[in-house]
Amino acid sequence: IHFQKPGNVVAYYQQIGRAGRALDTAYAILMCGKEDDAINHYFIDTAFPTEDLMNGIVAETQKHDGMKLTDYEKCINMKRSKIDACLRYLTVSGDIYREKNVYYKSPRPWKPDLEKCARITAIRRRELQQMNEFIHTQDCYMEFIAKCLDDHTAGKCGRCANCQGHLLVHHPAAPEDIAQAEGFLKKDFQVIQPRKQWPIGVKVDGKARIAPDRLCQEGRVLSVYDDAGWGGLVMQGKYRFDRFDDALVSASANLLRPFVRESHIAWVTAVPSKVRPVLVPEFAQRLAKALNLPYGDALGKVADAPPQNACNNSTMKFENAFRSFGVRRRIPRGNVLLVDDLTDSGWTFTVCGYLLRSAGSGEVFPFALANSAGRVGVGDEAF
Repeated sequence: IHFQKPGNVVAYYQQIGRAGRALDTAYAILMCGKEDDAINHYFIDTAFPTEDLMNGIVAETQKHDGMKLTDYEKCINMKRSKIDACLRYLTVSGDIYREKNVYYKSPRPWKPDLEKCARITAIRRRELQQMNEFIHTQDCYMEFIAKCLDDHTAGKCGRCANCQGHLLVHHPAAPEDIAQAEGFLKKDFQVIQPRKQWPIGVKVDGKARIAPDRLCQEGRVLSVYDDAGWGGLVMQGKYRFDRFDDALVSASANLLRPFVRESHIAWVTAVPSKVRPVLVPEFAQRLAKALNLPYGDALGKVADAPPQNACNNSTMKFENAFRSFGVRRRIPRGNVLLVDDLTDSGWTFTVCGYLLRSAGSGEVFPFALANSAGRVGVGDEAF
C-alpha cells in the first residue's frame, strides 16, 4: 500500500514488485491526494542548488579566509542541508576546495553552469507527469508500466482493476470504524522536547548551553498540522476564520488538565504576533478560562522581523526569534503555560521561555495546537 504516490513510474514498479516475490497472490494499492504533487514538486524544485545560492556561497567564501559550515549558516538564509549540498556541488565542480572542515575559494573563475540541473529537473517533471497519467489511465495498468519501461510488445495483463472492470479490494469502511479512527487521532498528542543549547557557534550570556534555570520544560502539542484529527481544524482557524474553534479549546483543555496539575502550572501566556495579533492571545485566554487559570500578556514583539518561516536554518531562526521578543511587564512567579498555534523549529518557545525565566517566572511549559515541522506549504510564522 502506497499512502502517497512516488515521483515516477519506475520507482513505483520497483516498489510494488516486492509484494509478489514470495506470494501466490498480492495486491498493489496506490492512495494519493492533492498534496502529493505539492510534495513531489517541492523535492524537484529543491533537488539542486539555485544560482542565487551558489552565488551567495561563492561570494561569502571569497570574502573570508576560510569558512566552516556553521559560518555559512550565519550569513546565508538557507537550510543547513541545502548549504551542505551546495558546498558539495561547488567542491566537485572545482569552484571551491576543502581542507579539513574549512572551505576556500579556488583560483578557478566562478561561472555558474546550470544547464545540467535544468535538464535533470525537466526529466523529473516529465516523470511526475507520467505518474499522473498512470493514475488516471483507463487502460491496463501493467501495460502502461511496461511501455514506460520501453517494452512495447506488452499487452493487457487481464488482472488489474482496469482490466477486471472493478475494484479488486472493496471493503467500505463502516461509519463507526471511521469515527473510531478519528477519535484515536484526536486523542493522540506529541511531546515538545526542550532545546538545551544555542545554535552551533552562538553563545548567550557567554555560554553555548542554555542555563538549567533558563530552559523550557517538556511541553505538549495537540496535533499534527492539517492531519485528520485536530490538525485540519487548526489550519482552518488560522487561515480561513482567523479564530480557533471552541472545539480546539475544549480538546486542548482536556489534554492539558492532568499536565497542568502535575506540573503545578499557575498561569497562562501567549506568544505574540504582529501578523495576527489577536489570534493566539484570544485562544490562550479562552484556554486559560477553561483551565481555571489566570491569563497574562507577558511577552511582546520588540522589533520588526520577518516571519519565522522566512528563515531557513537553525541559526537564523534563533536570531530572528531572539531579536523579536521581549518581556512586557513584571510577571507572576509561578509556573506558566506558554501557548502558540504552531511549532516547527522550537526556537520561539526556547527564546520566549528563556526571557520569561530571566524575568523571574517559574518553570515554562510550552503548548502548541499543531506541529508543522516538515509540512510543505505552511504559511507565515510557523515558530
